[in-house]
Amino acid sequence: MTAFVEAPEPPAPPRRTRRVHLAVAGLSALTGAAVVVAVLLLIGWRAIPVNLYQVRVFFSADATTGQKEAARASLDDLFSDEEARLFTREDSLALAKKTYADKGDPLPPTLTAESMSEMAVISIKSREFDCAQVDSLKGGSGITGINVIEFHEEIVIAGMVCGRDQS
Repeated sequence: MTAFVEAPEPPAPPRRTRRVHLAVAGLSALTGAAVVVAVLLLIGWRAIPVNLYQVRVFFSADATTGQKEAARASLDDLFSDEEARLFTREDSLALAKKTYADKGDPLPPTLTAESMSEMAVISIKSREFDCAQVDSLKGGSGITGINVIEFHEEIVIAGMVCGRDQS
């Protein structure tokens, strides 16, 4: 009679091998992420720049001092980091003169103190601006319009009219 001898089972792989594989995989993932960040920085990827936005709230000719102060206070509440300033017609004309002078253009003869509007102005620094931020001012009495001017390094790069509800 022949006896059957069973072959011994192969030994189980050591558990240490799994840990080594996990460590290598984790290190590879971290190295890959570091390489991606380095490449993005080298090709010029940067954070979105912070620009200066100037919010201008224009008043009607018959706006009362109380309405103007209320709009200025609302701007202060909306953008608490800065303080809004009221501009008279003469201040608005001086600002227009400076703007035209900076561009090297002559001031149009139609721009006079009487043709300018009084306004409340606040300057804020932000990555972006959405007109929804000033929606609460749109229904204000005495307000004829809201404009926002975007500056980048003191150069006007965009302007938008946030307007007023027409309903």
